[in-house]
Amino acid sequence: MVACLHATAIVIALCAAVARPVVNDTGYITEEMVRKDPRLERRVSVRADRWYYGELCEYLTALTGVQIAANDRDGAADPRLIAVFRDVRLVDILNAMRSLVSYEGAPFLWDCRETSGELKYVLSRSLRAQRLAKTIVDAVEADFEADCARLLSMCRLSDKDLRKLAETDPLADNMVKFPRNKAAWRMLGDALSPEQLARVIRGEERVTLRVADLPPSGAELIKLVWSEGRRVFRTPEGGEYDAPEPQSVGILRDRFPDSPAPALMINLPGAGAYAYAGAVPLAKRVVSRYTPLWVLPGEVERDPREDHLVGRPSEVLPEPAEGPSLFFRMCQLADAASISVAIRIAEVHRLSAGSSPYDRTIAQILDSYGRPYGMLQTKWRGDILLATKPSWCSFDASGIGWRVEKGLRRSLARPDGMTFSEVMDIAGSLTAHQAETVATDHPSLSFLRRPGLYAALAQSGMAYQVRSPEGVPVTGRIADIINRGRSDEADTLPSACRIVEKPFVPRIGPDGKTKYVRGKGHTWWLELRSGDGAWRPHSAVRRPKEVAHARATPPFHLR
Repeated sequence: MVACLHATAIVIALCAAVARPVVNDTGYITEEMVRKDPRLERRVSVRADRWYYGELCEYLTALTGVQIAANDRDGAADPRLIAVFRDVRLVDILNAMRSLVSYEGAPFLWDCRETSGELKYVLSRSLRAQRLAKTIVDAVEADFEADCARLLSMCRLSDKDLRKLAETDPLADNMVKFPRNKAAWRMLGDALSPEQLARVIRGEERVTLRVADLPPSGAELIKLVWSEGRRVFRTPEGGEYDAPEPQSVGILRDRFPDSPAPALMINLPGAGAYAYAGAVPLAKRVVSRYTPLWVLPGEVERDPREDHLVGRPSEVLPEPAEGPSLFFRMCQLADAASISVAIRIAEVHRLSAGSSPYDRTIAQILDSYGRPYGMLQTKWRGDILLATKPSWCSFDASGIGWRVEKGLRRSLARPDGMTFSEVMDIAGSLTAHQAETVATDHPSLSFLRRPGLYAALAQSGMAYQVRSPEGVPVTGRIADIINRGRSDEADTLPSACRIVEKPFVPRIGPDGKTKYVRGKGHTWWLELRSGDGAWRPHSAVRRPKEVAHARATPPFHLR
């Protein structure tokens, strides 16, 4: 018994020597910690295009030799950012990363650990920070539904009572200024049952109504919208003609890119869609509520440098052939204004690049990205401009995550690429947002933007021979192919389909023709079974593979 206790004491002592945490009450890396670890004084330059936090930490480790990591189990490794750090101290980059994603009372925290005599810095996400996104989303949803209920009630008021209410109520004031808002809500109340309208508001249903079936309030709405301006359609040749009045009206819940707030939309073909609840007014309220919590001690929401004009350099890089990205624009801004920039992003596939930053003030540039409308929040931490897309909270729980992304990269980097079963497993578990993210990050998986077929194959559990017992086609492209072959002759009617992998890879011959040669299996073949029982090839798809993950980072310097 004494021997066991002695052995246990030795183990505890060894563990304490291997990983001894350094007390850090603020969550930041303090100047006292810098004095104990001068490596944090190193100045580095980094350009990160849509990187995960975990990815940036690994890159900084390779760049500086300092062990830096983000916890990939509590979500600290998962935020994504665009960043241009220009000759910045390592400690300032780490603290800017912490500040970019932290809110007062819901922080990310740097923890310093000593392992075998070496200091390691690990970013973690507090429990309150993990819950913050849902807290914001729930609050926005409650506000949105409350606004809808108030608007539905207001539309029944007399003009006199509505004008009186408008003196103190912004929603009523907006309804007075735009009469079509009143007509729209009267139409919603007259044309939809309370239960159906509630489903539309919650995003559970989209409704299309025939104009001929609309109540008088619907006809009034169309008249008001049409009177606001000339409605035209443009022809492919560049001409235009007057749009006819719509025959249908679409009612749905949607969301503008980068907005933290939903919007109740009514779409009139020829006139476009207008928001009648939520949207910009609600987004501005959300941002104004949470900005004070995001601007932490030692930071400022606005800085005098925002009034400085961004000059045009003597040599301007040409615009990329595929079009400028937001990352490209931020590199232009950072270099021309001699600042560092970091932006937290939510959707990698819907980033607006905007126009050139030259010959405008920094404030004008930031406002052009929607800051006045609640589509962007900004603050300054020293010489670093930090910005966040407030819509991050809407996608926080539905992102891919750094651990999954690393697994994807490993699979795609294998000599043979990903297997069909792997693709099916991924597609069967992806949401639409995740499929868009993966397809944007990995062009070889771009077909996942429409994951219906692959998801159906994954859920069916049949990887290489997909058919129902009756030979009924599956879904998506497969269904189209099989249905297209239907005829009265049973021998020509495809009754089933399967996808097989063959050990052939395409090669372009000297004559320019595609030939297939033996090699490692890189090709998936779609085969159809005809009525005579024979399997016949239909088409082939190249197996997803990437030699290396593209990283748009120029050479760095370290001193």
